[in-house]
Amino acid sequence: MLIRILICVVVISATADVESNIAPVPLELKLMCAAKFDSDILGLYVENVTGSDHVIHIQCSVDGNKGDTLSFRTLQEHFHQFRGISIFLQIRCSNRGEISLPWPMKAQGLVGLVVYNCGMTQKYADFGSLELLTMPDFLRVLEIRNSAWLSDDTDFYKMINPEGLASLTSDYDCGQDSTIEYMVTSNVSYLFTTPSDGRTLAPDLPSDTRVQDNTYGSNQTFNISNQTMYTSSENKSSEDEFLNLLRSLQSLKLQCHFNKLKLLDESIPHVLPIHHFALMVLGATYPELKVMNYSFSGIRQLPEELQDFRKYFPKLELLDLSWNYLTEVEIGTRPRGVDGRFLTLDVRHNLISNLSVENISSWAMADGVLVDIRDNPIYCGCGMQPLLQKIQSGILFVGKLDKYSYIQEMRCAEPLGVRGLRLSEVTLACGKDNEVSSPSLDTDKTVNIIIVSTVAAVVVVVAALLVVVIVNLRLGSERFKRCLMDFSKSPLETDAEAGKDCQKTKEVF
Repeated sequence: MLIRILICVVVISATADVESNIAPVPLELKLMCAAKFDSDILGLYVENVTGSDHVIHIQCSVDGNKGDTLSFRTLQEHFHQFRGISIFLQIRCSNRGEISLPWPMKAQGLVGLVVYNCGMTQKYADFGSLELLTMPDFLRVLEIRNSAWLSDDTDFYKMINPEGLASLTSDYDCGQDSTIEYMVTSNVSYLFTTPSDGRTLAPDLPSDTRVQDNTYGSNQTFNISNQTMYTSSENKSSEDEFLNLLRSLQSLKLQCHFNKLKLLDESIPHVLPIHHFALMVLGATYPELKVMNYSFSGIRQLPEELQDFRKYFPKLELLDLSWNYLTEVEIGTRPRGVDGRFLTLDVRHNLISNLSVENISSWAMADGVLVDIRDNPIYCGCGMQPLLQKIQSGILFVGKLDKYSYIQEMRCAEPLGVRGLRLSEVTLACGKDNEVSSPSLDTDKTVNIIIVSTVAAVVVVVAALLVVVIVNLRLGSERFKRCLMDFSKSPLETDAEAGKDCQKTKEVF
């Protein structure tokens, strides 16, 4: 789906008609692409691959430094000559190599398309094309990773203005929904350009979550921040614009039926609109979807459509929301999915710090669901004391709660005194001021008190000794001065006793 799920998929391929000896790759692409028969390639992505599926596997390398360009239109025209042959196309770009790839990328016999590290252009070039209405769907596998759509923003706004929306069809909006089984658009960004300033290159993104970026063959690590990942409702103009688009699409009553889709991965998006999931389920069905991946997506709150996932995705088995910014998890209590399907909700590496008996009990009430909250920064403060007591009593994880027994092996992230301890090991001593302590923390406090007391005593003794020494020094100095004066008055007189006293005083001084 183009607007609906922001799915940008690239379908470039070359096929071979063995009987007519037509080359699988167009002559102008011979230096970039190579082809071979490979009936196993499709089975790496989807099920139900029969031995009768004759697949030509085409691999293309697009090097920006060599001035390589690859046009989907060229491949589309070439593939039109073939019948009864399936094509699986893989395109790998380097050094900011680019390909033109109009949505929805239909081509005769093209069953698989994989794109890595490419700049993609002309996304909306086929909008309004009547040829698309007569061409059947073929595509079963779509995978685009570490790439960017380069587009003049005027193309997009022409499509979503009132006149453009009036001509929008389900065939264009939904893409090849009747055949698609495996759909991945991971780490794909949208870079708008203008005719005046030319292409806009990918900017350096702010840091927050480390992700490998191979866009345009950079092979460098960049980071994704909250702002670049998630459109906040605080941006009122963008929010209103998106809601208006949502209402316009509702009025069109477009229908998308992804009857064969089993895997959907839109992880690491550059921007994920707040209403993405509302738009995703609008007029669309996903009766066979088993896996959804929205990790590294900047999600701060579980959307209603995902809380009530059984309503929209009855056979979902894995919902990956790891590495986001969730602070709590709320899920509906709908019954187990179709055919007793069991769902794992992966919310590891989020910002969930508070945990209670009520939380775990509410998750357990959702039949056929397991919430995985490991690797979250759990704060083991006094607010968690009831849960910790239940854990250590050994009576919590029984019955429906048994599947959450892994929680007792999770470790505290804060406070410092209990950091790293398992929840089953932590004993809190919460006073009236809700101070947190543990056996290890109490021992540390005792040792610290002894050390401080000892140091204080030593300081007092040393200070007293210094006072005594200073006083004695001052007294001795006065006596020595008097002796010198006596000697100066009668230097020739010999007073043995006085000399001895002065000598003692001098030695002391």
